[in-house]
Amino acid sequence: MLRFAGFVAAGLAQALSIAAPWNGQPLWWLQILSLAFLVWQLDAIRLRAEPKAWRSGFLYGWAFTTAWLCGTWWWLFISLHTYGGLAAPLAVLAVLALAAALALYYAVACALFVAFAPASRAGAAIFFAALWTLGELLRGSWFTGFPWGAGGYAHLDGPLVRYAPWLGVYGVGLIAALLAAFWGAFPWRAESKRWAARARLLVITVVLLLLPVLWPTQGRTDAAGTLGVALLQGNIPQDEKFIPGGGVATALR
Repeated sequence: MLRFAGFVAAGLAQALSIAAPWNGQPLWWLQILSLAFLVWQLDAIRLRAEPKAWRSGFLYGWAFTTAWLCGTWWWLFISLHTYGGLAAPLAVLAVLALAAALALYYAVACALFVAFAPASRAGAAIFFAALWTLGELLRGSWFTGFPWGAGGYAHLDGPLVRYAPWLGVYGVGLIAALLAAFWGAFPWRAESKRWAARARLLVITVVLLLLPVLWPTQGRTDAAGTLGVALLQGNIPQDEKFIPGGGVATALR
């Protein structure tokens, strides 16, 4: 039970990293750190090679992600309860159910990592980053998708933001997951006297953080004519959204 609570706490830290409630700013280092905790625990489960260890990977990955997603889109409660008139218990249940359902993508990714990760540390780190990013992509695209709170958004003010013009938010999330996996899967106790291994980890970290600094800055593109869109989200206050003769109708004029 204590371990389960640890995964929930780490998931809430992941949510906190995307937008700290006291100032609304992202904490890029916390996103990597909380995800590294998940990898560290999953890697320990994998190395114990217990029968059906993938089930533990599934459960703990689901707990981490459900907490993360609930903490990321808590505002849905306000939309459902305050402005939608839904009873508070039902609004809480709806937010939790949505998070729990979408967390299944990541839970499967964690189960696959525990079951099939290669023996090498580098291979395991790359495997986790690929699976985790696949989960992000599926959440953002399948069944119309709900990509709110993707891990890459935590790096808006961090060193990885320079990857964004070239790789997009999911590419940034992939690099962050790779960093988290390298740090989380590193055998700190076993490698306590092998400074070469620690040096390699440090080099990988520095390269991934500083590589985009050497790239040319992406400038603004020239106008290319009219852009067709199928869906717009207007910046309309929730309490004005459905006022007859205003709200959405006014925004579309």
